[in-house]
Amino acid sequence: MNTNLLYGSIPLNLGSLKHLKIISVAENQLTGEPGVPQLRFLSSLFNCSSLESLVVTYNPKWNYARSLGNISYSSLSDFYAEGCQIKGPMPTTLDSLTTLTLLSLDHNNISGNLPPSLGGMRSLQRLFLHNNSIEGHIPYELCHTRNLGELSLGNNKISGLIPDCIGNLNHLQILLLNSNNLTSSIPGKIYLGTKSVGTFQATLELFQSLNYFNMSNNMLWDIPQTFGDLKGLEFLDLSYNNLSGAIPKYLETLKYLKYINLSFNQLSGEIPSEGPFVNFTPQSFLENRALCGKQNLEFHLARLVEHKNQRGFIYRKGNASIISGSAEELLGTKHRMISYHELRCATNDFCESNLLGEGSFGSVYKGILSDGTIVAVKVLNMQMEGASKSFDAECNVWRAIRHRNLVKVITSCSSPEVRALVLQYMSNGSLEKCLAISFWMMRWSHVGDFGLAKILANNKDATQTRTLGTLGYISPEYGHAGIVSTRGDVYSFGIMLLELIVRKKPTDEMFAEELSLRQWINASLADSVLEVVDIGLLKTEEGRDMNATEDIIFTIMEIGLRCSEDVPEKRMDIKDVVSQLMKIKLGLESRN
Repeated sequence: MNTNLLYGSIPLNLGSLKHLKIISVAENQLTGEPGVPQLRFLSSLFNCSSLESLVVTYNPKWNYARSLGNISYSSLSDFYAEGCQIKGPMPTTLDSLTTLTLLSLDHNNISGNLPPSLGGMRSLQRLFLHNNSIEGHIPYELCHTRNLGELSLGNNKISGLIPDCIGNLNHLQILLLNSNNLTSSIPGKIYLGTKSVGTFQATLELFQSLNYFNMSNNMLWDIPQTFGDLKGLEFLDLSYNNLSGAIPKYLETLKYLKYINLSFNQLSGEIPSEGPFVNFTPQSFLENRALCGKQNLEFHLARLVEHKNQRGFIYRKGNASIISGSAEELLGTKHRMISYHELRCATNDFCESNLLGEGSFGSVYKGILSDGTIVAVKVLNMQMEGASKSFDAECNVWRAIRHRNLVKVITSCSSPEVRALVLQYMSNGSLEKCLAISFWMMRWSHVGDFGLAKILANNKDATQTRTLGTLGYISPEYGHAGIVSTRGDVYSFGIMLLELIVRKKPTDEMFAEELSLRQWINASLADSVLEVVDIGLLKTEEGRDMNATEDIIFTIMEIGLRCSEDVPEKRMDIKDVVSQLMKIKLGLESRN
C-alpha cells in the first residue's frame, strides 16, 4: 500500500492477522490513534507471529523513539521507519530484538546517546541511523553485533574516538561516520590487526571485508599507514577534516579502489600517480594548497584559464560565452561531491517506485540525500550509443548558462559504475505530465533536460547529422535536413501551445498519413474552431464573459499556428510571442 495518499491511523486489529508476513505502508499520511502515542500500533502486532518485514517509511509525526521497543516480534527481520519524524532517545530495550537483521531509522529526530543495548541485537546486519541528532560516543557494546555488515551513523552529533573494537566486526563492509564530531586520528588499531595483547586483539583478516569507508566532515588529523592493508577497499572519503602531511604512497596498492576524496584538508607533498590514482581526477584533491604533482597541476591550470572580474562574471579565453555567478559556484566548490553508494541509498537502489521518467539516454529517479534534500537523479545508460556525448553536452550547457527557469544542478557523480546529474526536484513532474492536466495549472516551468543541446555560434544556426528529439515537436527543417536553430524552438513552442488548447498530442493516432495536429486545427479556424478546443477550457465561472474567454483561446491558438509554420522565416519572433501572451495575461488580471 505504498504511496497511496492514505491518511488516518493504522487499525490496531491488524494484529489479528497471524499469517501476515509483510506490512508496507510507506509514503502515506498515516498517523497514530487520536490521543495515544503514534507508535502504539507496534505493540498491537505482537500476535503477528509470521511478520517478517514492517515498512512505515515517510509517514508523519510518529513521535517517540522509545516506543520502538515494542517491535520485539518473534519473526521480524526488517524494520524501516526512516523519515517519520520520530523524536526522543532510543529505547534501552533494543537487546530484545534478537531476530532483527535490518533496522532503518535514518532521517528522523532521534536524540540522546546510542544505547549499549544495541550490542544485544545479535542478528543485526544493517543499521541505518544517519541524519538524526544522536550525541555522545559510539558504545563499545556495538562491537558485539558480530554479523553487522553495514553501519551508517553519518550526519549526527557523535563525538569522541572510534572504538578500537570496531575491528572485531569481521563482516563489516560499509562504514559511514561522516559529518559528526569525531576527533583525533583514525585509530590505527582498527586496521593494524596485530596479535599483541591490548584493547584490540582482532587479526588483520577480520577487517578485510571493508570496502566502503566514509568519515568526511569530522576532525581527523592523519591517515594511518594501515589503510594499505584494506585490500578490498573500493570507496574512501576523508574530505573536510584536518588531515595533514603527505598522501601515503601505499594507497597505490589498493587495486580495487574506485573512489577517493581527500578534498578540503591540509595535505602536502606529491600526489601518488600509480595504481588507482591514474584514474582519479583533480576533484578528489580540491583545496589542499600544499599538494603538488600531475593531478594538482592540472587542477590549478584549469583554474588559471578563468578570470573573474569584480561583478562576479567569468570570461573564458578563446570563448565568447559569458557566465554569470561566483567562481566558487561555477567550479562546484560549494557543492559536495556525491558517491555512487550515496545515490543508491538516496533512490533506494534505483527502485522502480522512484522512477520519474525515462529518456533516450537514461532514466530520472526521485531521491532523498543524506541531509534530507529531495532531488531528481538523472542516470545515464552507458550502454546506449552516444550516451557519453549526450552527458558531456548536457554538462557543458549547464556550466554555460544560468536562468531562473532552468532546473538547478545540485551536484554530479562520475564513477566507473555510473554517470549522473543530481538536480533540483520538480514536484509537478514533466512538461508532458502538465500538458495532460490543465493549461491554467501551469504557472512556472523549469527546463531540466539538455541532452541534445548545443551552444550555437554567432550565425545562430548549426547542422545536426543525427535526428534527435521528441517526435511531433521537432521542426520540419530539423527532421529533414538536421538544421538546428532557435526558429526550431519556436516551432516546438507553437505545437505545445496547440496541444494545450485541444488537449491532444501531435502523436495521437488520429494524426496519421497527411493529417497533422496543426493541419487539423488550421482547418477548423474557418467555422468550427470551438469544436476542437478542450471542453475544460470553455467552462466559465459565474459572471465571467464567455465571449472574452473564446477570444483569448482563439488568440492563443493563432499564436500557436504562426509559431509552427513549416517555413522557418514565416514563424513569429519569440519576443513578439512573449509580448502578445503578456497582453493576454494583463487583460485577464484586469478582469479579475
